[in-house]
Amino acid sequence: MRTQAYFSRRRNRMNRNTLAQLILFTLIAGALLPAAGPSTSQASPEGGPGASSLEPGVTAPDFTLKDSTSVEHSLQSLLKGSKLVIVDFWSTKCPFSRGYEDKLKAIAGDYEGKGVKVLAVMSNQTEGPEDVRQYLEKTPLPYPVVIDPGSKVADRFGAQTTPHIFVLDPSGTIRYVGAIDNGAKEPAGVKPYLRQALDALLAGQAPPEARTRNFGCSIKRKA
Repeated sequence: MRTQAYFSRRRNRMNRNTLAQLILFTLIAGALLPAAGPSTSQASPEGGPGASSLEPGVTAPDFTLKDSTSVEHSLQSLLKGSKLVIVDFWSTKCPFSRGYEDKLKAIAGDYEGKGVKVLAVMSNQTEGPEDVRQYLEKTPLPYPVVIDPGSKVADRFGAQTTPHIFVLDPSGTIRYVGAIDNGAKEPAGVKPYLRQALDALLAGQAPPEARTRNFGCSIKRKA
């Protein structure tokens, strides 16, 4: 009886140790896995949460949205008199979006005199006008930020992340889609996709890469 009890206790300890090791392995493996990329499922005509983003060469859907002070901004009004318009899907809370603000502000300043305008679109349903207003009071941006109720504009563009960049020409045709850069940590390794696209388009040429892989926080749509 004592022998059976001994082996029973030993088996229980081994089971507990095995379970603990399995949990630890799972946690480590999960931490090392790369973040999942955006969905590439087939887009419906109106886009949607699982849709692919609109492709270069497609005409962007027009929209009119309000900023946090209820002032309306339309895409058509921005396109008029502009050589290019950058539409940036943006968030007050996403560390990727916030981390790229300085780069996008620098781009806005460097290219403003060349006829390039920027519009940020906040499509997260977990954030509202008050979040945007409070954020902009502390961190002003040199371009308008509009709020997308129900993520309808994000759905029509097929926007998936914050940030997610779309560059439009004066006709509203999308000429570049993707990331601001490749996210390299070392300056020598950075590929400035957006700047390269702008420079090429302003020179009357096609971007060296018309579509790049966007990355960031997923847009928080309604469940």
